[in-house]
Amino acid sequence: MIESEKGIRPGAAATSQDVAGSDSRIGAAMRHVPTWARWMLVPAVLAVLMSLGPTMPESIGSAIAQINEFPHTYAAADIGAAIGSWITARVDWITINFAGAFELFDDTVEAGITQVNTLLLGIPWPAAILLLAIIGWRVVSWRMGIFTTLAAGSIVAIGMWDNTMLTVTLIIISLSTALIVAIPLGIFAAEYKPIEPVTRWVMDTMQTLPSMVYLVPALAVFGLGNVAGVIATVVFVIPPAF
Repeated sequence: MIESEKGIRPGAAATSQDVAGSDSRIGAAMRHVPTWARWMLVPAVLAVLMSLGPTMPESIGSAIAQINEFPHTYAAADIGAAIGSWITARVDWITINFAGAFELFDDTVEAGITQVNTLLLGIPWPAAILLLAIIGWRVVSWRMGIFTTLAAGSIVAIGMWDNTMLTVTLIIISLSTALIVAIPLGIFAAEYKPIEPVTRWVMDTMQTLPSMVYLVPALAVFGLGNVAGVIATVVFVIPPAF
């Protein structure tokens, strides 16, 4: 009766309570839906709208049809060509204007690779196999020592010892460089708190990308060779070392 005197209908409060209750039930149900399922609702709705385009009013249907056909139109091809031309021009500008610095860096890395590779090849392969077998035996077990001997002996038998030593050289240089860069950077990020979220976000992103992603720009600047492989490996190894 008091609500009626104030001008509120007797059923209004009940109706609002029902609406609030239904909203709370919907919210509670949505909270039990996984996050990935909620995110999938957006592309699902878009897919339904595009599939229903021909049955919708003419203006909406034509707009959806144009959006659906966009990747196959000349406009999309022109955009892709423009982006490719812009990237090619930037890469050419960098390689031309910083050619001296890149050449110096290339020569330095190649010199380091040559020195380490010469040192490894200077060890007679029987002595190297014996050393590896002893390490496998003492660190793991005698079975690992025998396996190491057979594996290294098979490499010698097929004539791939020199290439194996070059691979080991690239691993040594890449790992050493990654540790030299990552350890001080990790200490700095831990001590200087404002930069830690940024570095962590960058490292998490880098860990999700395959190594070929880092190899492409290295190949564009340094060409096919050991230096490009070292750079791609260093960038790929830095996030775990960080």
